[in-house]
Amino acid sequence: MDASATSHFGLGPKRGFESTKGADFGNDVPSSADEDHWSIPVGPAVQTDSDVESVDVIRFEELDGRAVFSAGEPPPSAAMTSAVLTSFGATRVASDATPADIATEVIRRQGLEDTFYVFDLSVVSRLYNGWRQVMPSVTPFYAVKCNPDRGMLAMLAALGTGFDCASAAEIDLVLSLGVPAERIIYAHPCKPMSHIRHAAKVGASLTTFDNESELHKLVHAHPGTQLLLRIRADDKLAQHSMGNKYGAEIQETAHLLKAAKALNLAVVGVSFHVGSGASSATAWADAIALARGVFDTGLALGHHMKLLDIGGGFAGGKFLADGSLNLAPVAASVEAALAQHFPPSQGAVRVIAEPGRFFGEQPGALALAINGTRTRETAEGTLRRDYFMSDGIYGSLNCILYDAAKPQARGLRNPLLPPPTPSAKADLCPSTLFGPTCDGADIVASDALLPQLRVGDFIFFAGLSAYSIAGACNFNGFDVAGAKTYYYCSQM
Repeated sequence: MDASATSHFGLGPKRGFESTKGADFGNDVPSSADEDHWSIPVGPAVQTDSDVESVDVIRFEELDGRAVFSAGEPPPSAAMTSAVLTSFGATRVASDATPADIATEVIRRQGLEDTFYVFDLSVVSRLYNGWRQVMPSVTPFYAVKCNPDRGMLAMLAALGTGFDCASAAEIDLVLSLGVPAERIIYAHPCKPMSHIRHAAKVGASLTTFDNESELHKLVHAHPGTQLLLRIRADDKLAQHSMGNKYGAEIQETAHLLKAAKALNLAVVGVSFHVGSGASSATAWADAIALARGVFDTGLALGHHMKLLDIGGGFAGGKFLADGSLNLAPVAASVEAALAQHFPPSQGAVRVIAEPGRFFGEQPGALALAINGTRTRETAEGTLRRDYFMSDGIYGSLNCILYDAAKPQARGLRNPLLPPPTPSAKADLCPSTLFGPTCDGADIVASDALLPQLRVGDFIFFAGLSAYSIAGACNFNGFDVAGAKTYYYCSQM
């Protein structure tokens, strides 16, 4: 691997494609002398960039085999994950500190009065380890579109994932972290020609297709590509279907495989996506059975079929009260289906997946500043409150419209304001939460039950980092897409 694969971790607090220095809780990492001023217990401070000379020479190697790790193997190098924490200024905190505790401390130390995220990079690590324990046959390729946060991408790269990219910009973002192109799948079946040429230029060779016109584009712009035929395999109970837009019908697959062969293009496998928010544990197993038939057709036509991509659609990763991972039922179904339809006796097949929400939902929490308040009496004589916040449906809360999200709001007191009166704490009232734009439809919630809050306090949403800021826009001139992120590490 050449020097271009070297990782440079001077990476930014902003999500997306920025490259500025990471945000920390304060101007300096707290020393033991001032730890008693924190409202949460704080562990050892992470080193600064200047303390770690190895940060700029970390290399993320190409993945080999069916999975990055097998159950029982040692975890990734602690030096790699530590370097990521160091590079992003992740503050170590006590394991029992909640995201709301962290956000309150950030407000106290920074004097914030605008939107920000707090992001626990150790959650990413724990979810990755949980994935490889319950589904060791499947290598995760994180769906960058879910949340292109650079800290999370760097942590996933250090852990050993690949990356599902859907545009030239996403490919460049991943490459900028030092990840080799071999760890990228360009998972978009209908790509712009300019993006195809860019993928060819940077060496991103693995991509998907589901129609013949895509083959003719690829043979001209990227003839050395390795192709996965995306098939339609919907979970009828999924929250959002993908099959209405992407995926070849099974009866179309033989023709497409023959067309690729005639153009001397290499089809190396099959991909599918059961739909976002799939609810059936057997949805992937049913799709794996369909993929086996397409594999056999490809092999009969002379294609070297060696890769299966089982797509995304996985729920946000969570550890349950008994310590088990919520992915376990789906994982068991997938592993059983792979053993049945793709046994080693029929040839080595590498299996990957494209989880986004699984990794992206839980690590991040969002705090919105209250810019205005209003109390009104209803016709029935009861009180209602309105809160005008620093972000709304055009920003991180776009997930309410496009992802059917139902975020749970809670009040977060600003520790720099005078303490609230006991009556204000107890005075719960139905409240409407408005975003900052002039659009009357910019409403995040209409009946949130909240205590009496003030201008300068915050509204807080935990577990809101999947398909949130990734879709934000700066409508009306509000820079909601540039919200800062403060990284921390609760446990590893």
